[in-house]
Amino acid sequence: YPSVGTAGFTALSTLTAFAQTNITVKSRDGLGLNEYYMVLAPTGFGKEDLRKPAETLDKKSKKLMTVEYLHKNGAGNLIGLNNVRFSYSAPASTQGIHQILEGNRSVFFLSDEFAEWLRLSHKDSTKQAALGYLMQVYTKALSIIEPGHAVTNKYEPVENPRLSILATSTAEAMFETMTREQADSGAYNRWNMFVGEQELPQKVYDGLVYEPEDQLVDFIAWVKMQSEDTVIKFSKESFAEYKKLDQELAEPIKIKDALLGGRLGEQSIKFAALIALSDKRFVMSASDIKTAF
Repeated sequence: YPSVGTAGFTALSTLTAFAQTNITVKSRDGLGLNEYYMVLAPTGFGKEDLRKPAETLDKKSKKLMTVEYLHKNGAGNLIGLNNVRFSYSAPASTQGIHQILEGNRSVFFLSDEFAEWLRLSHKDSTKQAALGYLMQVYTKALSIIEPGHAVTNKYEPVENPRLSILATSTAEAMFETMTREQADSGAYNRWNMFVGEQELPQKVYDGLVYEPEDQLVDFIAWVKMQSEDTVIKFSKESFAEYKKLDQELAEPIKIKDALLGGRLGEQSIKFAALIALSDKRFVMSASDIKTAF
């Protein structure tokens, strides 16, 4: 049941998985490219397929990135690089999230039925604390995070944690589940939510492509090979476009409903950076900003 809009949203989240590790946006204090994505679609839509591109591209790019390949592309010193780690279940606790980040500071959650986890977190103080920690990690891409002291375990601070999520649910489950208290903690405005068709699109039986082209695999390898000091910048024109659209579109929404629209401006910057990166550019154009908004 191919959906063009859902495919575009999946492409953004898939690129985020690989771009978040080492690439940042030069914007005030800087922005990490980590993001929380939520696709809301009806049962039977095939939401589990949205996670497959990231897994497939990770495996194929790893095969491509041999010692010879890295050396040929001037990245021989990146052989031991921490690439993104995929996690397939919603976190059980604050400590669980932190331990995953201790093992690899770049993590991408590919979680099904995240709304069910949110529902349980409302009644479970441990999951409620984990949700709060997820909200903290979102803004700590260029700083340090630690879960606090524990009696039995010692937790090491994690520098520059990059955590993203691609979650799926039904619209009904998500909006029935999210509480006002969770929204107040930032649990709404940190999500980029995409509502897919609420009726199944026309089914297609053949002609769909399931294997990525070599050029795409090579591009993902190129993204992975970027060094930790890689930045994406504004051009003069793109910053002017950002100010214009932020004032016209994002700020009025934020003023009216900060719970839902509090981060539209910075999320648009991140999207624009991903669009530029997809063209192997490290400077955002005014067109990138306009498309992102």
